[in-house]
Amino acid sequence: KELPLHVLLEKMLQESDNTAFKILLHYLDEEDYILLNSYFGFFTDENSQGSSITARSVYNLFSSLYLSTVLEPQDSEYILGLLTHTVFDLGKIAQLPDDVRIAQKYSAWQQNNVTVFHSCGIMYPGDMKIFFCVMTEGFTEKNGIVHVATIVNKIYQYSLDTRQKLDELYLER
Repeated sequence: KELPLHVLLEKMLQESDNTAFKILLHYLDEEDYILLNSYFGFFTDENSQGSSITARSVYNLFSSLYLSTVLEPQDSEYILGLLTHTVFDLGKIAQLPDDVRIAQKYSAWQQNNVTVFHSCGIMYPGDMKIFFCVMTEGFTEKNGIVHVATIVNKIYQYSLDTRQKLDELYLER
């Protein structure tokens, strides 16, 4: 069956669909694979244990999208736009205000009978941009989601409080 590229991207990014990812990965040539692996550090040898996805590699990816260092700006914006409309509504679960946009990639899977749940991305409260990456392992998926949402809420609150204090210090000068 033939599927348009945008459908595979939407499934992979908005629904965290691994089948779509594997289909897209199949079309990477060796040069692209090496570039992506060396630039972002995501892929592992099929025989290796675990995943090489780290908070740093996800930061590199989101930083690249935000700054359009690999893709054209309109393509980076397209992908970030897809990531703001995921089926996992982190903003609602984390009890963030409705006007706070979140471009995030989440994933949940079982690895060696251990549940893994990650959510990483960029929060956009007002004129701030805040990268976050919370990776859980060993909880039930539901508890992993609760931990991610709680930490994201704390990051949001801390960032707002710190911004307010810095603004007050600046105004005192």
